[in-house]
Amino acid sequence: MTFNIPPSWPVFVLDDSEDRLSWFRQRISNFQFAKTSAAAIDALSRQSFKVVSLDHDPMIFTGWMPDFPIDGTATGKQLPDTSRPKSSPES
Repeated sequence: MTFNIPPSWPVFVLDDSEDRLSWFRQRISNFQFAKTSAAAIDALSRQSFKVVSLDHDPMIFTGWMPDFPIDGTATGKQLPDTSRPKSSPES
C-alpha cells in the first residue's frame, strides 16, 4: 500500500527510534516529531496536522515492562488491554 502525502501537508511523528525518524526525514520534508508523550502533547496542542504517525512499539513494549515480549510481536494495539482491569464474570 502506498500513501501519497502532499508536500504542503503538515505531518507529526511520535517515535523514539532514530531509524524510523530517519526514514521519515528521507521521505517527508514538512514534518515535526517528538520522542516523548509529553513533547507530543505539547506539539499537538500548538498546531494542527493533516497526518499523525504514532509510535507502534512504545517503551512499554521494548523492555520497560518485562511481561511483554521484545521480539517485535508486541505493538501499541495491545496497550489499551493492559491498562484496563479485567472484568470478572457476574455470579
